[in-house]
Amino acid sequence: MLRPDAQTWGISRISIGPERIDWLYREEMPDLEGPPVDHVTHLPLTSR
Repeated sequence: MLRPDAQTWGISRISIGPERIDWLYREEMPDLEGPPVDHVTHLPLTSR
């Protein structure tokens, strides 16, 4: 997203394993100042 009011680059990766779903979102600034910021979420799988 490159707009005057908001500028970030991001990538999402979803992994589905036998016991949980993992979601990784990597956020970077377009000028690449500083390291990227990772946001990680783990969701347990449940059987019904």
